[in-house]
Amino acid sequence: MELKQLEFFVACVETGSFNKAAEKLYTSQPNVSKVIKSFEKELGKPLFKRNGRNTVVTDYGKSVYIYAQNIFKNINLISNQTKDSRLLRYK
Repeated sequence: MELKQLEFFVACVETGSFNKAAEKLYTSQPNVSKVIKSFEKELGKPLFKRNGRNTVVTDYGKSVYIYAQNIFKNINLISNQTKDSRLLRYK
């Protein structure tokens, strides 16, 4: 599992669209689809139900989304702690 996969997945859930996620991530829709498909293959379960152009998050995808949000929240906490400790060092 890579952070890129989680980032693309979260963007898809939050925008409700692979195309809008691609715009948000400054990449192409086929690239987003490829990353999500790879992530689903790695997890062994679908994250989205695909009905033509409509994409709906599965129940499993909803649980993964909650975990992904927590991962990014913790990354931000670590990043902020690192920045804070650098500031403290120079005082």
